Amino acid sequence: MYCSACGAAMDKNAASCPDCGKTYSHDTNEERGLMPPPPPLTPPPYRSQGMPSPNQPLGGFDIKKFLSFETMITPMIIKVIYVAGSVIIVLIALIAMFGGIAGGSFGAFFGGIFGGAVGLVAYRVYLEILILLFNIYRELKEVNKNTK
Repeated sequence: MYCSACGAAMDKNAASCPDCGKTYSHDTNEERGLMPPPPPLTPPPYRSQGMPSPNQPLGGFDIKKFLSFETMITPMIIKVIYVAGSVIIVLIALIAMFGGIAGGSFGAFFGGIFGGAVGLVAYRVYLEILILLFNIYRELKEVNKNTK
């Protein structure tokens, strides 16, 4: 609890404040004049946490910005393409692995494992670079808008 006179933290059973010396003789905190602890400070929400910008409509989609190419849909499409492309890479790796076993070549089996792993990582890095470029564009647009 905190002292009502100086705001210093103190034990709830203390007879006086350790900082200012104000005495308390009542049994309950309300009668003793003690204040509850202040609420924790929370940072304001940011756009990256899903909050719309102030000029964005409540639904989050502005048809005018979409038709004027101010709203980019490619980053949203890239996320869908990532899942589809990953499934295709895994299927190709499985075909190479089991085709190698059927053909009696364990080199193709291990090549399928290695190729699938490297393919997934390279595909992810490529798509992350594309999304990074879109994020750079969005941030530069914000900087340009804020400097005018």
